[in-house]
Amino acid sequence: MNATNILGISEDLQYLIQSNMEDQAYQVQWMSANELDKYKGWGNQYVDNNIQEIQELYKDVDRRRS
Repeated sequence: MNATNILGISEDLQYLIQSNMEDQAYQVQWMSANELDKYKGWGNQYVDNNIQEIQELYKDVDRRRS
């Protein structure tokens, strides 16, 4: 195995790790946005509006990823 092959393998592994981390971060953010449903309707319109905005953002991102 030469240095070029090792460098290529290293770059491929780095890409896979980074894309996997991005997917995991997205999943955590999506789950967090869904958890916010527990706090909707507690009588605070400001909170409700912000929760709705966050959830819509992740729905839009999800549609673009599909």
